[in-house]
Amino acid sequence: MENSSKKLQSLDIEKNCLSGLLKFPNVASDLPAHISAQDFVSRPHQIIYTVLRSIIDDNKKPEVVLI
Repeated sequence: MENSSKKLQSLDIEKNCLSGLLKFPNVASDLPAHISAQDFVSRPHQIIYTVLRSIIDDNKKPEVVLI
């Protein structure tokens, strides 16, 4: 029996979330404030999310090529 407190893990969901932020950075303001990089299981996804949020929070457009 799995531990019920274990986080739901899906790399595909993480990729889709990050892809959505890249395509539609204006929706970042609609994300709940309690979502953080630690909600991502993959370390690279945590880094990408942190960088994306920083760029978006500075009212800049993320460059897909850089990511």
